[in-house]
Amino acid sequence: MTLSQEAVSSFPSEAMSHNLLGWSQLESGDLTTATASLDEAISLNPYLAAAHYNKGRIQETNGAIDDAKNSYKLAHELASPDDDIGRMAAEKYNVLTTTQ
Repeated sequence: MTLSQEAVSSFPSEAMSHNLLGWSQLESGDLTTATASLDEAISLNPYLAAAHYNKGRIQETNGAIDDAKNSYKLAHELASPDDDIGRMAAEKYNVLTTTQ
């Protein structure tokens, strides 16, 4: 069992556990399962910036650029000022905005 799977098993009602699982699935290329994990994270905590950022990465990969921009924008808005997720989301948003 991977660490992210263990997190979901140990803390199934924690959005961050599902976000971590979705992130690891995204990194391994399993976008369909990653989307389901991130959707679960967002349903548990719609204010979790990292889940919106990771969902944006999937949307961008799938060519859903407008959806990706919306997810990155939301992740940036939800992130705390000292959170790297907000900075990374803003960078991704700006790249998509200037290249599309």
